[in-house]
Amino acid sequence: MTKIKKGILGGLSGKIGPVVGANWKGTDYLRSKPSIPPVQTPPRKMAQAKFGYLTSFLKPFHPYLLQGFKHAAIGKTEFNAAFTANFKTALQGEYPDFSIDFSQLLLSSGKLEVVANPTCTRLSASKLQFKWQDVTKGHFHIDDLIMIVVYSAKRKRADGMIGGVKRNAGNCIFKMEKRLWTSEVEVFISVIGHNGRAVSNSYYLGKVDVI
Repeated sequence: MTKIKKGILGGLSGKIGPVVGANWKGTDYLRSKPSIPPVQTPPRKMAQAKFGYLTSFLKPFHPYLLQGFKHAAIGKTEFNAAFTANFKTALQGEYPDFSIDFSQLLLSSGKLEVVANPTCTRLSASKLQFKWQDVTKGHFHIDDLIMIVVYSAKRKRADGMIGGVKRNAGNCIFKMEKRLWTSEVEVFISVIGHNGRAVSNSYYLGKVDVI
């Protein structure tokens, strides 16, 4: 029960909704009602662990997700759109042994046509050569831009290139940052519309070994 002391302008004693009135050494004050943490049931613990695992995994890809999911981020951030897209497909395993299926991982999402028959070859510890063919039908433009993303599971680091090479170039050589030179890398390619109004789904080229 709540009591109002000394008239309508006096102090409060008791609870009013989320607020508690009290008195300490003659001083009236209000404080928030202590919150009771939810019970950590096994399903809740597993859901929180899955959420944390995927959130942590996607963080190195943040610059590329900003570009790759900007058209899918309706009422949410690009990162949250990427999280939603990958939660049910790329995230594998049962608590506490989660993993990522890279063949299902999406780093961009859209209706633009990706390039045809892309390949990646490691020329040296630092350099990757990409080749592809252009598509002949669908939603595309010869001046669309290429986005490349490489990821080292060992280093938990991503590197890449957004633009700089056009769709009709057919090939490019990408130099990775030095910390990835001694690592296997998972490789992805996407296409960004020449006017920035569209993007393709990312395409997984596979794992490229160390030379």
